[in-house]
Amino acid sequence: MLIKIFAVLCFLLINGGIAYADHQGPERIVEGKYGIVLSIIPGDTVNSLSLRFFINDARTGKRVSDITAAVSIDDQDGVLVLTGQSVEVKDGAAELKYIFPMSGLFDVSLEFKKNGEDRTYRPEAWSVWVPGKDGVSIGSSYPIGFSELASMGLGVFAIALIIWSFITNRKKVA
Repeated sequence: MLIKIFAVLCFLLINGGIAYADHQGPERIVEGKYGIVLSIIPGDTVNSLSLRFFINDARTGKRVSDITAAVSIDDQDGVLVLTGQSVEVKDGAAELKYIFPMSGLFDVSLEFKKNGEDRTYRPEAWSVWVPGKDGVSIGSSYPIGFSELASMGLGVFAIALIIWSFITNRKKVA
């Protein structure tokens, strides 16, 4: 029975992040036409970040020019903290320097339009963790996912198994 529980916890630990975590990487492909990469650079002050977007042609990999773009940011409760801030796009790159109102998890959305096209493109939002002072969040905890819970459960189970084995081996020796 203990081996079965241990095996299930190991399985959850290994496979837990696949379906439950929002770690899709920094790149979004929009309709097979554009590839957008988000790069995050820490700022000079607490909660400030520089968000850099690179917009490439998905087929050629070359940077796209003649783009109009705007950035929106939602907090972890879904409240808009920045609505449609226009960003200048030069040679397929756009940058927004922003001081977040608090630490926590934020959804960063980019919408852009290629000049000469009628369509507005909206790739899937990026989840961005904004740490507080010294990387510690006050009043807002990092969201613990399924993989983290499985890791903690596996650790507790392993410690309990070690203690149990010491107790049972002691009884056999005595």
